[in-house]
Amino acid sequence: MKLKLIALFSLIGASQVLHAQTTDQVPVGDTVYLYNPANEKFFVGENQYKTQASLSANHAYKVVVNKYIDQNNQWDGKTYVMTDSVEAGNYGFSYRNIFIDAIDCVVWVDQSERSEYSDYLWEIVPSKTMKGAFNIYPAEANNAYKHSNMPDRWLGCCDTTALEYPLVSLVKTTDPKASIDWTFVPMAQGDKMLAERHKALAQKRLALLTGGKPVTSELSITPLLVNPQFSDSKASGWHTTFDVKRGTVTWCGGDQSNPCAEAWQCNFDFCQKLEGMPTGLYKVDMQAFARTNEPRFAWYERDSAFISTVIYANEAELPVHNLMRNTFPNRNDYDFLRPAIDGTNKAAWETVEGSYVLNNLRATSLAFAKGLFDQSIYCYVGDGTLQVGIKEPVVRNGAWSAWDNLRITYLPETKENYAKAIRYHVEKAKEIEKIAKTMKGVDVKSLTKALSGIEKLLKQGSVSQLRDRLELINKAMKRTREAMFASLHFASPMQVTSMNPTVDKRRQELNRIHTLGLSYLTLGAMAEKDQNMELSLKYFQSASDLFAAYPDAFYRQLIAVARVIYYQQLAAEHGDEAANTVVTLIERLEPYNTNAILKELDNIYPKAGELLSVQKNYSKAEEIYIKAANLSLRLGNIEELANRFNMLAYCLAYQEKYDEALEVIDSAIKKQPQDANLYDSKGEFYLMKGDKKNARKMWKQVITLDPDFPQKHETVLYQKLIKK
Repeated sequence: MKLKLIALFSLIGASQVLHAQTTDQVPVGDTVYLYNPANEKFFVGENQYKTQASLSANHAYKVVVNKYIDQNNQWDGKTYVMTDSVEAGNYGFSYRNIFIDAIDCVVWVDQSERSEYSDYLWEIVPSKTMKGAFNIYPAEANNAYKHSNMPDRWLGCCDTTALEYPLVSLVKTTDPKASIDWTFVPMAQGDKMLAERHKALAQKRLALLTGGKPVTSELSITPLLVNPQFSDSKASGWHTTFDVKRGTVTWCGGDQSNPCAEAWQCNFDFCQKLEGMPTGLYKVDMQAFARTNEPRFAWYERDSAFISTVIYANEAELPVHNLMRNTFPNRNDYDFLRPAIDGTNKAAWETVEGSYVLNNLRATSLAFAKGLFDQSIYCYVGDGTLQVGIKEPVVRNGAWSAWDNLRITYLPETKENYAKAIRYHVEKAKEIEKIAKTMKGVDVKSLTKALSGIEKLLKQGSVSQLRDRLELINKAMKRTREAMFASLHFASPMQVTSMNPTVDKRRQELNRIHTLGLSYLTLGAMAEKDQNMELSLKYFQSASDLFAAYPDAFYRQLIAVARVIYYQQLAAEHGDEAANTVVTLIERLEPYNTNAILKELDNIYPKAGELLSVQKNYSKAEEIYIKAANLSLRLGNIEELANRFNMLAYCLAYQEKYDEALEVIDSAIKKQPQDANLYDSKGEFYLMKGDKKNARKMWKQVITLDPDFPQKHETVLYQKLIKK
């Protein structure tokens, strides 16, 4: 049974939900929701490409309003830029400009900072008809769409079609159907409004499903999910968050008759939340698997791999199937996979040690259609809220997850149902306990305690006691897995009994260190997002310690996380800490002479020198710029070499080593004799030394090479020597 949301929205009356409490002033710099009171809906991106400005009753885009500062660094008192939290392709959520297209005043929500689109400026004024509301129309600063050109066109909605998401555009204020009043709703209030609406909607949907009767027997709740089998070949209805470092997310794909979802080399959370669910026990089923690395590496760690991808239901979570433990000895024995392997489609498979492993979404969707990789999880719902889905907290090189067919069943609270749920979870918990005991620093006492006395409890315990024990086991499993994730370091060597003896042992160890290092780096990034800089730096240090022994394993990830920490420190105006972060990174990279690492250093040295100079640590900056110059010389980067000589010369001059500075800048001029900026630097050094005569000579050389130099550059030499 498929329930259409559009039909159900009409069942929710205004009296059933909270009304917006708004701000009376334009909330400059705050994150808010934009709300249309006449339609009782929020501003979102939907319809065409899911980026056309629209209205929604059950979700909202975050909106930030900022003053528009013109080229003269002035604000005219009325012009603003509005940005929203559009989902930007495979790269998570980012704030994009809300702008006007040149076709019939259509408004879109996904403009980047590209200069070719200029009509993204708005004027926001108090409404004359509704207290606390505002009217929004195109600003005069736009290129094409200006208020003077279209005084009767304001941002609003007059869409009377049957669209689930009414369109927002520049509507005519004379249209009696136009709703042009907008309010800015604080996020806390908006979230509360949406939660109430979700709950009311769920109750209506549940009533339709049950015929309005109390739920007393086993019942499939799956129809309450939106798009549980991706039948629309999209991820409609699913809440998706992800952080792609260098991988991809495909929320649906594979065989056309049975599309499924996948994620590669990224962390993600893919879920739906149901509100107003009856109290009781729930069973959640899903087909899903994961591998921890590229197929050949993942094969060798298949017996000891820590699968961090989990299916979950509220606090209960269990790891998905390990793909590398589900191989096909002879692919030709599986007729149902024939559409994926006919001809020369080798991408469907990866051959490892004589076995075939699924390796693309087409083969995966066929395997799911056959019922493979199915698993269950049980949880108790007492507050009416059930959130279900699949998530992966860590980014791993070559890691791949795929899933499909989420199903939910309500089970009455009986001893028999709880006993079945507990036995299933105990079996999974013992597998977790076994692996956890081999991992350094993981305390399994809480899990062991939760598993004690199970048989006696199943025979003599009451329903409430069984319910409590199921929740205790689920919480203990989650805590233990979190500890395993934080450690991710096996105390004993990786099992190699089934490996080919000719396999390179160093490659095996490198793979293990790679996985561990990436985990440290991911933990560091997670801590950084929580603004826990001390913990973030701790994990960064742990990863860089491993890196000292295995540089080729994950130096790019180390650099990426160092860059995240560095920008966080700069944002907090901790320039000294940012400089130390970059210097620490350099110290980790320098011992290795691979071409890839040298190229990375060629980019990092100047940033470190710049940071150290800003902190007036000129002696350390001098040391860094000498390294930068030597590396540029080694790499044959002559243009950059002159620039780095220039920066080195400034470091020397700031230390009053004027003669050395002049010697270095002469070396730069020999490399780039037509560069006016280098002569300007030399003149400035003469000026710092007190030699105005030679400083004037250098300025004449600057003007000879580039007559427009004073207009293009703010030069100290010109300001102090000539303009004065």
